[in-house]
Amino acid sequence: MFLIDNLLFKLSVSRRVPVPQLVGLALLAVLAFEPWIVEPLALSVGSTVALILVASLEARLARSRTAAINNVA
Repeated sequence: MFLIDNLLFKLSVSRRVPVPQLVGLALLAVLAFEPWIVEPLALSVGSTVALILVASLEARLARSRTAAINNVA
């Protein structure tokens, strides 16, 4: 829910598709197709890793945008 809501919010505000949220949703979609094979603990770890990856990609994008703004100004 969080990734979908965040994706829709950023899409409506900035009119750009946020790549980190798409990556996170893709990882969660992969996990969703394997719930009967993977243990519940592994699903929890996988979803946590997906959210950490989204957060790190967001931080990297924010730093690069800030650096680009500072270099232009």
